[in-house]
Amino acid sequence: MPKGLSSSFAFVELAKQYANYCTDAPLEYTEVLAIQILGFALGRDIIHKIQPKELYHNSYSVFLGESTLARKDTVQSLIGIDLVPVEYHLATSGSPEGFLEDVVDKAGVGFQFLGEWSKELKGIKTGGYAGTFAEVKNDLSSCKPFRKRLTIKKKKKQLFVVDKPYVCLNTTITPDVLKEHVTTEIANGGYWARHVIISGEIKTRKRGRLKKVVESIRSNLKH
Repeated sequence: MPKGLSSSFAFVELAKQYANYCTDAPLEYTEVLAIQILGFALGRDIIHKIQPKELYHNSYSVFLGESTLARKDTVQSLIGIDLVPVEYHLATSGSPEGFLEDVVDKAGVGFQFLGEWSKELKGIKTGGYAGTFAEVKNDLSSCKPFRKRLTIKKKKKQLFVVDKPYVCLNTTITPDVLKEHVTTEIANGGYWARHVIISGEIKTRKRGRLKKVVESIRSNLKH
């Protein structure tokens, strides 16, 4: 660890160094996702005493950027999917009921790495099978004991119970698609407010060979 740096600060800076070796994506993506991973690692039992009441360190984030050029999926894969142990990965497709089943199976603790956010936003907007995603994820974000009864089949409901939820989320979207799918209700509602939206300056560069130090940095980050 560099002299004078706390271990958490060193992790974020090391993640940014690693990402910079691997991709020309905006480093803002890496910085936020690295901080999210630290918050996830802290767990539900560590809280921050700040007004109006205790604050947990789980969070939801969205990478906003142009398709291909911003390398959003690349950062999500390098820093998120690869570094967070696979046993904590939550389902990325299916219905709210399927998502909740996965959360329950993992005792409430997990990190969801969604690809394009538009599918979920569209489902919320149209009120289809994915229409309750906003409500479900709003409730989970608070880390309070979770009890929700959802319809899984016609006239049949299932009760989902999680005593100690601790869920993080990272997803991606382009500006045009965001404008297309975000309604006034979504923008003014609690679901939108729970997400940190991150954009960054795009500085493309030619692809080159990976430096030998990259694998060492990756191992340190995973450790």
